[in-house]
Amino acid sequence: MRLLFALIVAFALSSCFHKNVMEDRADDVIDVFVYSGKEGDFLVCKEAVFQATSKKSGGGITSISGYNEYRLSVYDLKTGALKARQEIGEGLEEEKLVLGCYDGLIWMFGAQQDVGLHARSITTLDVVKSQESLLGSGAFKNFQFAFPEWARLNSYYMLDAFAGVIHVTDRQGRKFVYNLKNQQLSEYSEEWRTWRWDDQRTTNVYQDNDRYFTLRGEPRKFVVGSRPERKSDKDYLNAQLLLDNDPVRTAALIDKERKLLAAKIALTQDTLVKLEQRFPFLKEGKYPNWKSPDAERVAYNDYRTFGREKDDLERQMERMNGASFDVNNRILAPDTNHIMVLHANEISDTAGLMCSYLSVEPSGLRELWTLRIPGMYYDPAKADQRGVFETVFSEGNPEFRFQRFTYFKNMLIMVYQLSITAVDMESGKVLWQRPI
Repeated sequence: MRLLFALIVAFALSSCFHKNVMEDRADDVIDVFVYSGKEGDFLVCKEAVFQATSKKSGGGITSISGYNEYRLSVYDLKTGALKARQEIGEGLEEEKLVLGCYDGLIWMFGAQQDVGLHARSITTLDVVKSQESLLGSGAFKNFQFAFPEWARLNSYYMLDAFAGVIHVTDRQGRKFVYNLKNQQLSEYSEEWRTWRWDDQRTTNVYQDNDRYFTLRGEPRKFVVGSRPERKSDKDYLNAQLLLDNDPVRTAALIDKERKLLAAKIALTQDTLVKLEQRFPFLKEGKYPNWKSPDAERVAYNDYRTFGREKDDLERQMERMNGASFDVNNRILAPDTNHIMVLHANEISDTAGLMCSYLSVEPSGLRELWTLRIPGMYYDPAKADQRGVFETVFSEGNPEFRFQRFTYFKNMLIMVYQLSITAVDMESGKVLWQRPI
């Protein structure tokens, strides 16, 4: 009887295919980062490989249980070639949060007490700065890192590549900033501005601080811009616009807009001061009457106009500096004169994914090119229900929730449907495509 039981167990386990973490296709993507430096141009992906331990079928429903094994992969952005790959653990006990990339290093935080904050080489993925070495000397000597529950870890640790700092938290809940340039640690009392990594596909997106694009129509939609209003020359089926959620690029853009706004405020203030110097009655709050010279009446009207403009600019600055200001609402495009549109090629569960690139011109929005992304579906989850992936992913349990769109050196990079696609934004041609 024991022999029979052992044979049954062995057969059940053998029916669940064990995947090679280093070589087989991933079942999910957890996060991605674009890096460009002296080492090269890379896409860093944290990927999950699902290992099934049991599989049950009944009533037309198949349920699979198991666990994830995680790996880091680094891909060359020029060719899509795999540069490096490393296993980084399995299950929640060995989870590692990828904070980001800076100066040739991938900074991470591990859930295990002896792993914590550490950094890996972006070209080899070897650990070059361990938590032990960080705590042994320098700014972190004798520092006690907080180890909260895994779900809250990203609110305790964050890398701001634009500022060149890592936000960390100690066991007393105090927040600190570690400067990656000078290796100095300082206490930080202000609220951290966190980056939202949710769905980039939207119906409204800002061109800059006060101009935006939206969609009109159903199910075919036109892209409509504001200030001045202008419309695309074509409509698109189930169209969606794309937000830019690259933290470095978005932070740089917001910083540029803030500096431009500050310069406008200073220029307007200078104009007001010059008017007050020429016409002292303006500073005293007086106003001209019908006997006043024409020059004084003109100056008074100009003074009021510039005063209202300054008040409006200051309100914009106050909004940009406020905690509620949304830094994640900017358009995904190399500049504010272009916009990308995702759309479907037909109305069906297996509709293909299309991408169109539009030029923003004074007379309207003109399509430069449109492309059917090879092998990609508009809604991968619905396509999966139709069984289109049964052969491709027959040995795994794929998840299609993760989607990331970004651009780099005139390339549109799509991490989508467990694949990476690079499109030349000048011609609309696919440069390379590879599975994850």
